[in-house]
Order: sequence, then C-alpha cells, then structure tokens
Amino acid sequence: PDMDWDIEKDIENQIASTKAEFIEEHGEEIKAEIKEEYGEELKKEAYEELKERIYNENIDKIKEEYLNQLAFETKEQNTILFIKNMLKEKYPLKDIAKITNKSIEEIKKISES
Repeated sequence: PDMDWDIEKDIENQIASTKAEFIEEHGEEIKAEIKEEYGEELKKEAYEELKERIYNENIDKIKEEYLNQLAFETKEQNTILFIKNMLKEKYPLKDIAKITNKSIEEIKKISES
C-alpha cells in the first residue's frame, strides 16, 4: 500500500470529476432555478454562477458519499483478502461463508480470481 496517500488530494480529484456529472444530472433544476431568479432570459454568467452555487451547496454531501464509498470499497477489499487467506489455509467453503457472511458462490468466484 502507498503510505504517502493523500486523502484530501484524492477527495479534491473525486470532487472535480464529480462536478460535471452533478451539473449534468441537475441541469434542468439549475435552469428552472435560473428562470425563477433571473426571468426567462438565461444569461450565461447567471447560469455559471448558479451552477457553481448549487454545486458548492452540495459539496459536503458529495464528500460524504465519496468517503462512504471509499470505506465500503476498502472493507470489501479487506474481506476478499481475508477470504483468500482462509482459502490458502484450506478452510472449508461453508466455514468461510459463515465467517464472512458471503455466499459459497461468491467465495468460489473469489477463489477463481
């Protein structure tokens, strides 16, 4: 594992890559809000300003979702490593399934990878 991992930098990168998706996903809401605030004429500056504001209002939620996903992925990776170690030690599949709360089919897939 890389001990120089910078989680803050990783979060910044994730936020940057999520920004376009977020704006695309909420584009219609953003346009509706602009029309409400600025009238029918969608001025580019107003649109950009509002996109940024809506994005910034959601940045904490984006960070939280990313960290939750990262924690889930890390837990899954550790579980897979644990299963592989038990397989190396020749634990019975049914015991591994019981210990890890995974199905025998899932364990077989892991053993094949």
